[in-house]
Amino acid sequence: MLCARRASEVIACDISTKQLTILHKKKTSNVFPVAADIESNIFKPETFDGIFCSGLLHHFPDFCSALKMLLSYLKSGGYSIILEPNGNNIVFAKFSNFTPNLLHSIFPSTRTVNEHYITYQDFQKCSATLGFKISQVFTLTFLQPDRGRSLLDIMIRMRTLLAKIALRLLPRWLSNDVLVVIIQKA
Repeated sequence: MLCARRASEVIACDISTKQLTILHKKKTSNVFPVAADIESNIFKPETFDGIFCSGLLHHFPDFCSALKMLLSYLKSGGYSIILEPNGNNIVFAKFSNFTPNLLHSIFPSTRTVNEHYITYQDFQKCSATLGFKISQVFTLTFLQPDRGRSLLDIMIRMRTLLAKIALRLLPRWLSNDVLVVIIQKA
């Protein structure tokens, strides 16, 4: 929705029709939802001036190939803003890696089997391979509110508690939840 306020036209692409239905209910006249997988070549190369991508790349077995596909849709000189779970976050990565199969078996819609966390170093390696320029990198923290009493909510509260402790003890780079990478296409 932030993009919709600043752009004349926004194409909202998601593999989940459920997410697009929620977006459609907001009735934003300049947002056009498209149900698709980024690997499906639904868009022509160099279609977009800017791409905002949140929580997508860590679901692909080879995130560098997925990023290459995503950046192929970006016009020369355009920017892509990518938000991913911070693989450098010690608590987040260790907690999530400790329980992947358990979480997937109990909550299949919250995790994919091949999910992994991407670090800044992973983006650097991919940058060297694909030849794109990383313009800026920083981290953020989104502490999730207490939502309920389900097993998933309890696990989220445990992770949030550990994250709060880590925020007090560790540098932000290792304790923030979200890695933000801004890429400019040459």
